[in-house]
Amino acid sequence: LSAATLAALDSSETLPAGAPSASSGLTLLAALGKRAAEVSKTMVAQDVTKVLESYAMLHERPGGGVLLSLGQRVEEVAADMGTKELAEVLDAYGKLGEKLAPTVFTAVGARLIQVGPEMSSRNVSSVINAYAMLEQLPEEPLLEVLDHRIKSVATDMSPEDVALVFAAYAKLWKMRVGIPSGDATTSAYAAVLGRMPGEAVLGALVAQAELKALEMEATEVVGVIMAYTTLWTIVHEAAASGAGGDGSKEVLNAKVRLLEGLGPQLLGPLGLRLQDVAEHMTPPDVANVFEAFAQLGQTPDAKTLQALAMRLQDVVQKMSANDVARTFSAYSKLREIQLAPQAHDLALAP
Repeated sequence: LSAATLAALDSSETLPAGAPSASSGLTLLAALGKRAAEVSKTMVAQDVTKVLESYAMLHERPGGGVLLSLGQRVEEVAADMGTKELAEVLDAYGKLGEKLAPTVFTAVGARLIQVGPEMSSRNVSSVINAYAMLEQLPEEPLLEVLDHRIKSVATDMSPEDVALVFAAYAKLWKMRVGIPSGDATTSAYAAVLGRMPGEAVLGALVAQAELKALEMEATEVVGVIMAYTTLWTIVHEAAASGAGGDGSKEVLNAKVRLLEGLGPQLLGPLGLRLQDVAEHMTPPDVANVFEAFAQLGQTPDAKTLQALAMRLQDVVQKMSANDVARTFSAYSKLREIQLAPQAHDLALAP
């Protein structure tokens, strides 16, 4: 097929003369989608997976009733899907930005609970990342399966997988803290955050991030730093939400200690990697890293800070208004942190 023909497949224009024609004046892609909806009831698990995956690859939302028909078929054949098909279906929905219908959500989740213990590192990272992209929280039994599998396959994860899982956890748990009302008690937060991944899961992820930091791309390093900062902020804000007399405060304080204890193990290697990949950071990346360290209340080591400052000089003219404002705010906080010990020493001087 010529370039013109291929372009027409993805557009609403008619096909060039001599190109393979579709009935009723439809483009080939539209005709395929229409036929997919018509035959969806006869599709096996691999068929419906391939169609959804193809739409995602084409960055093309299924039109009309196509998505509805495909979703209904996913629900019907979910029980026949293996871990690969489930991961690909969820990944496709995530990339298309289409939330799972309630019945599809339930069917896919039920099957994942059954086959979850067999998921590869790639599949489990795709699954949890898809739920985060869709902003749909898995049910508690599925979360337990995902936690256990992530812990089991963490050593097999690629640097990209580690970064994806970290970011997904951060997004999902940021969503969960929205469950208590604005005036929630410590007990309400503890009930939610008590289910946050514990030391075994987060420890396994941090250990892999530490080992694979030197293989990470700039976006992956920035993503892990941001994810850790999000989790750190969640537990600190929840712990400061008020007094609890039923052991809730201890639950939250334990999460605070866990995140603070893992910080140096994680941020040290990532800071070293930033020195190597800073030249590839985008303007938002630079703003995000400055903001993350300011939120954590700690300054990067001298070499990392120098690398960030040099990259800031390179990209400052390309920064958006929001990037500039965030970087300004973060820089002022970091300067205050740097100067605080000096002010303390001067106050003690005779």
